[in-house]
Parts: sequence; structure tokens; C-alpha cells
Amino acid sequence: MAGYEPPPFRDGSSGRSGSTDLHTDLYALLHVSRDASDDELKRAYRQLASVYHLTRIILVIRSPRYVLQMQDVAKDHFQRIRSAYEVLSDPAKRQVYDLYGIEGVVSGMELGPHLRTRQEIREEWERAQRRREELKAAMRTQHSSSMLLSVTAADALASGFQRFPRITGMHMSTQVQAALSDKDTLVLGGSMLMRRVAGGGSMVAVFRRQMDAYQTAELVAVVGIRTQLTLSTARQVSPSVKATAGVTWHADDGSLSLANSWTSQITESTAASINIGLGADGGAGVGWHTQKDKNNFNAELKVGAGLSSGGLTATFVRRFSEHSSGRIHGRLGTTGADVEVGGSRKISDNSSLGFFVTMGLQGTLWKVRYSRGGQKVTVPILLSPTLRPAISVPAILIPSVTYAVLKHWVFSRWKQIREARQDREVRQKSAKQVWESMAEARQLQDMMTPVVTRRVTALQQRQNGNALMIISAKYGRLGGAGGEGERESRNESTNSGNGSGSGGSGSGSGGGSGGREGEGRRAASGIGSMFERIGGLLRRGLGGIGGGGGGGEEGVGGSENEGWDEDEWEEGEGGGERVVLPPAVWDVRIPLQFLVDDASNTLQLHEGVSKKGIMGFCDPAPGLPKKLRVGYSYRGEEREVTVNDLDALSLPLPSRSPS
Repeated sequence: MAGYEPPPFRDGSSGRSGSTDLHTDLYALLHVSRDASDDELKRAYRQLASVYHLTRIILVIRSPRYVLQMQDVAKDHFQRIRSAYEVLSDPAKRQVYDLYGIEGVVSGMELGPHLRTRQEIREEWERAQRRREELKAAMRTQHSSSMLLSVTAADALASGFQRFPRITGMHMSTQVQAALSDKDTLVLGGSMLMRRVAGGGSMVAVFRRQMDAYQTAELVAVVGIRTQLTLSTARQVSPSVKATAGVTWHADDGSLSLANSWTSQITESTAASINIGLGADGGAGVGWHTQKDKNNFNAELKVGAGLSSGGLTATFVRRFSEHSSGRIHGRLGTTGADVEVGGSRKISDNSSLGFFVTMGLQGTLWKVRYSRGGQKVTVPILLSPTLRPAISVPAILIPSVTYAVLKHWVFSRWKQIREARQDREVRQKSAKQVWESMAEARQLQDMMTPVVTRRVTALQQRQNGNALMIISAKYGRLGGAGGEGERESRNESTNSGNGSGSGGSGSGSGGGSGGREGEGRRAASGIGSMFERIGGLLRRGLGGIGGGGGGGEEGVGGSENEGWDEDEWEEGEGGGERVVLPPAVWDVRIPLQFLVDDASNTLQLHEGVSKKGIMGFCDPAPGLPKKLRVGYSYRGEEREVTVNDLDALSLPLPSRSPS
């Protein structure tokens, strides 16, 4: 075989230190599963040692120009491999590593408590004390409030918007709940109602006591529009049945009313209730409640003594995702009938926004609702006092179309830009570290290439040309279809390197790989916002078959990671350093081809082991989710598969069933 001469390094450095750092995954370093046996560890160690042993480097690299430099690199990484094998092959050290990581192995080499300094113990105790006090205070006091602002736009619509919508009513309520002790709770609140020129308000005080594990007692006092005093108790009669009974004294006429309710948990997701009341607000009702993973259904039928207290109500809520849900509510009673359709969506971790359309005998209205924590604001907008198709149909279509347009053209693109900006900030902080890890990974791939070339040639001969061949492999911030992130990273790197570096076209698939940053950049350019272009990366390949040199051998072409001959850190204005972001994806075709098992003609990546620790890999986006996309050929069939960072991968995939 002709002498292999790797591309020159920029500064002659050998990358990171050969000692095993605290973030190294030893299982990934040796390419074994977390439950690997001693034989598997020994076999993996021998395979890697055959590549990075000093004598092997001297035989492979016949150019004296790079022997000394590559010897340092090989010595560095061979020491890491040997250290990893020594730890995992020792049962005691391996147990310590599984529990505490490298830090535990380096510090003690045995199971036992980590002896901390007095300052560390004091700081940890103070942090725990602060967290305990904050949690205790938050649990003891809870505040919630709601505001309803009624607006009518019927006159504005009738006059062609020559009149302005006006406020016709307002309702506000607030309450504070405080835990007096482990058993006693006090709730203080108030409400205010205003409609046109009339209004009123009331104050509410609630004292609740936990009598025992099964029973609670509650005293409620209301002073204001309807002054009354209520005493009630609730008891868990059985594991599935709960009963509540109460008596209310009305101050306006001195009358008493009784209330009793029973709730039964029929199944894990279904409950039924019966309510009976005697007195001024007497009546009877039955309810039905069903709650499953994504669906929630409530129905209640009530019959009362008054004309306005009877009817049937039903509510169906469908949760589409963790952030959005839809709601349909219907009411049919003695005072009318109406239907409400709408949905709500979380716009942040603590806030949500909802929009609903209500149509009934009393007219058509929009309802906007915003909630954040325990605070809620609702704005009903009356569009028509009567049910008119000319108003009702646009009332449904306009919000639906508007939401669809905003979601596609504004919300989704704004989300892409925000995520891309967050990703970029994270990558900027770790740019120097990533460049160093990429330089180290490239050195490892340089040493792998001649070994892979010989192994592929022998494997192809044994398999009669049907060997498992890795055509392309990308690891990093791979997104959905379109491949914008990867294509953009490659194109910008090529543009930045015009006029430098040697020729050759890198192999690997350009399509189908992307990322949120690529999508965010495209979205930003669409609305006039453009991030700085990524530069500073040159790529060239060894040119496919026979890239290792002469001699007529069938080889494996180099990866797109080669040809980095310019500095990653460029000098900006005023002499300062300008960070050039590394690409968000890394070509790992050579390392994966190296891991193909010669005996079984398969590739196995283990579950639960991060792929960034595999020799020849690197972490192009620390702290961000990553994926691996592999394109391969096997027995004349080419396929592509994408897996998450910690997922297992077994190639070749099962053959497609004939159509």
C-alpha cells in the first residue's frame, strides 16, 4: 500500500489532553454497551489499539514529515483507550464509574461518601434552606384573580364602524389562600360587578379545617349583594364514594337551605355525581365526568324550582398537544340555548391565550381569554344581539383563517427565529471548545482512514461486493426535511474557503439533513432578519474510491471534515476576536465504517450511550439535542435512517417487503 499522508495541521498540536476528562463516556469511547461482558471489552480494546498503537502509526504513515506529529496524537488517544479499558475491566472501578462517573474513579477508586470541605457543606446547606423556605412560602400563600370585561360591538357593526365598541359591564374577583397550620386554611376574597349604571360587590371569607384523613369542615361567610353563612362538611365514605352536606342561612329573609351531593368514581377515568338541594335554590341534578389522556367530557342535567334553574349542559375538551387544546360547550335550558366553540394555546410556560365563539338565541359573541398563573382576564365581545347567519358565519371563519395565517407566517417563523437565536447563543459560548474537539476528531479520522481502506477492500472481496458500506453519515443538529441546516453550513463553508485548500469533492448526502438554526435563518431572511453567515470552515474529501493513495487498492474517501487550514478565530474590528461558529453537523462516515463488524457485516450502536463519545465523533452542538443520520448500501440497496443521540442503531435494517 502506498504511504498515507494526512493533511497538515495548523499548529502541530495534538488536540486535547490524552487523560480521560470528566465528560468522557468510557462506554462510547470503547464502543460497547453498558452491560458489556469482559470478552466484549477486550475485543473492543484490541480493535481500537490496533489503530492507535505507536508501532501501527509508524507502519501506516510512511511520510517522515508527519510521523512525529501523529505519534504524539496516537500516544495521546491510545492512553485514553487504555485508561478506559482499565476502568471498565475492573469490576470495582466499573461499579464506581457507573454510579459517580470519572470523578468518582479519579477521586476515590472505591464506593463511599465523598468527603467535602466545610465550605462546600455550608453552601449546600444554605441553598437547601433557601429552597425549603421559598417552597414553604409559596405553598402557604396562593393568590388568584379574574376579570371579565363585557364589550358590545353590535352598534359598531350595524353603523359600518362609524361608532366605537363600548364597555357594557365588568366583573372582577380576587382571593388569597393562606395555610394557617397543617390542618387549617383561610381564604379571603372579594368580587365586584358593574353593568351599565348599576353595580355591587361582596366579600367572602372561608375557613377550612382538615378534621382527619377522610373528613373536612368548611365555614363560608359572604357579605354584600347576597349576605349568607354556610357550614358544610365533606367525607370520603369509601375509596370511590365521597359525600358532601351543608346548610346555608340567608340574611335577607332568614331562611335556611340544605344541600347534599354524592360523587362516585365508577372507573379510573369516569365519575358520576348526584346533587340535591332544598330551600330557595332547591333542585336536583345529575352529572357525568370522563377524563382520558386527551379527551375530557362533562355533562350535567339539572331540574330546579325556578324557571331559570333547569337545563342540560355539556362540555367536551380535546387536548391536541402539550400546548394547545380545543373546546366545545353546549347549553340547553329554560332561558335559551347556545353553543361555544374555540380553543386555547400556551404561549409561554405560565401563560395561555384562548379564543371562543358563542352562538345562541341571545346572539353571537367572541370571547378572548388570557391567563397567567392564577390570574385570568376574559373579554366577551357582543357582535349581534340576535342569531343572524350573516354575522355568525364570518364570526367563525374570520378567527379560524386569521389564526391559520398567523400560525404559518408569523408564529412558526418567530419560533424558528427564537430557537435559532437561542441555539446560536449556546453554540457561541462553546465555539472554541467545539473547534478543538473537531480538530481532535479529524486527527482520529486521519488515523482511521488507511485502516478502514484495507478493511473495506477485504470485506468487499469476502462479501462479493455486497458488504455494508456507509455512504454518508452526519451527526449533530439534524432537523426535518429539506436539509437546510446542513446544506447551509456546507455552502457557507465552501464560499468562505474559495481560493484555498486542495480540490476534491467530499462524499456524503447533502439533502435530508438540517436543523432549527438553518430553518430559523431561512425564516429570518424571509422577514428581513439575517444572522451573520457562518464561515471559517473548508471542506474537501479524498475523492471517493482509492483516496488513500496509489497501489490500485479500493479505498474509502475522506470525510467532509478535512481541509481546515485557516484559523477558526479571526481578528475583528479594534483587534478583538470574532467568533466563527463551527458547523452544527459533523461528518462521521469514516468512524462508522470503522465500526462495521467484519465477521457479521453489521453495524451496531448501543442504546443509552451518547454517540459523541465514539472515537472520530465530536459534539458539534454542546447542550443541544442531536441526531445521527446514516445513508448506507447493502446488497445493491441504498437506504437512509435517522436516530436520536441515545437511541440504538442496527444496520442493515430489515429488508423491505416486496410490493
